[in-house]
Formats: sequence, structure tokens, C-alpha cells
Amino acid sequence: MKKTTFYLALITLILILVSCATAKSNNTQNGNQISRELKQMLEAEQDVRERFITARRDNSADLESIRKEMQTIDAENRAYVINLLDNQGLSEGLSDEAYVAIFAIIQHSTVELQKKYIPLFREITVLKTLVPLMEDRILMMSGQRQVYGTQVGFATNNDDDEKIMFLWPVENYEDLDEIRESMGLQPISEYLEIMENQYNQKIITDEALCVEHFNQSIFVKNETHNIMIKESGGPTQIEDPDFKLKMKEIWESDISTEEKGELIKKMFNEYQNKNE
Repeated sequence: MKKTTFYLALITLILILVSCATAKSNNTQNGNQISRELKQMLEAEQDVRERFITARRDNSADLESIRKEMQTIDAENRAYVINLLDNQGLSEGLSDEAYVAIFAIIQHSTVELQKKYIPLFREITVLKTLVPLMEDRILMMSGQRQVYGTQVGFATNNDDDEKIMFLWPVENYEDLDEIRESMGLQPISEYLEIMENQYNQKIITDEALCVEHFNQSIFVKNETHNIMIKESGGPTQIEDPDFKLKMKEIWESDISTEEKGELIKKMFNEYQNKNE
């Protein structure tokens, strides 16, 4: 009887171990499949963004069609990742590239989704140097100064409509490199050089700028940089309630900062022409 009980217990243990091994194998296979799909999504979203940046820089006639393609890709990727995170979380067995893909897709989504999922991202070692980008993006989209200096704002040259890039206002310029180093980031000068090469544009750093210059994006002449930006309380301040409401809707919409600047500038020009 004791021997029979021992064999039954042994068989039960073996069955449990086989079941665990099978489940682990299935999880690994599932993780590999998800990793492959996420890798493809990352490649697609990076490819369309590179083409969008080039088209925007060259004032290409294909800009709008590429923008629509990018929005379609983003929407499909976002739906996949939201379903994954809400049902499985950041599953074990995913590749490092898969984690990066999930992060990038949420980084290019809404601030609400960024706030929802950033606690998950903070727990993933491979994402340590990427999380500051989302931290800063959330602050920027909320109309606040950034911490790590990873985000840029956009303005327009008044003479030839050239687009100018600014470092989005930073909370602590003096200790910025030290703050960045604490998160494994390179010095701000090296980071901005990479960004300038990517966009083929000079990024201007001006500690005198505050978030209000970008939050409302009312364009007036700035002699220092020969560009059009918002001067808080300046002569071109528009108090029209409908104008302010439309501008607020654009600022809070699910589009890029570049697109917001372009739309608000167009709206501002139409307002001026209408009221001349």
C-alpha cells in the first residue's frame, strides 16, 4: 500500500513537471511569435517616420500621404499593443527589441496611454534609457517643463517659412547633464547633435523660453533667432473664445507636436486674414 501510494505520488509529480515544462515551452513559443510581430511593427513605424521626416524637411508633395500612412500604422500598432498589455502585461519571454517596440508604439500614442503604461516600463531594465523620453513627453504634452531634455518644440522662420527646432524648456538647465547621466543618457550636447543629424536641422537652446511660448503657439517675431513664436502677453495675443477653444482642441489632440504647430499656425493666419 505504501509502495502504491509512493508510485502514485511520483507519477503525479512527473505529470506536474511535464505540464509545467509544456506550459513553459508554449509560453516561449508564444513569446517568440509576439516578439517577431512586434519587431515588424517597430520596423514599419520607424520606416514611415524616417520618410515623414525627409518629406517634411524637403517640403515634399508626398508629405500628406505619408502622414496618413503613419497614422494608419500607428493606429494598428497601438490596438495590438493595448490588447497585449491589458490582457498579458509585459509577458516573459519577449526579446529586448520587442520591449523597445512596445515602448516606441506607446511613445507615439496619447498622453493618457503614456501615463497608463509608464509604470510598467519603469520595471524593464532594457528600457531604462528610454523611459526619460516618455517622462519628458508627458510633461511636454501637459504644458510643463521637461526634466531630461529629450523633447523639442517647433517654430517657424518669418522670412521663408523655414521650420526651426527648439529644445523644449527644461526645469534645470544648470544640472541637466548630471540629471541625464543618472539615467544613463549622454550629455545634452551629444544628444542634440544626434537629433540635428536626424532632422538635418539646427536645434536652438534658449533658456529664456518658457512653455507658454509653445503651449499657445501664437507666432510673433523673435529678433534673436529670426523666427515666429508666441510672446506671452504680446501684441498678437488673441482673446477670441472660439479661437482659444479650437487651439486647445488641437493642442490636446492625438497628433504630433509638429502637426499641432502647423495646424495652429494655419488657423492663426486664417484668423488674421479674416480680421484685416
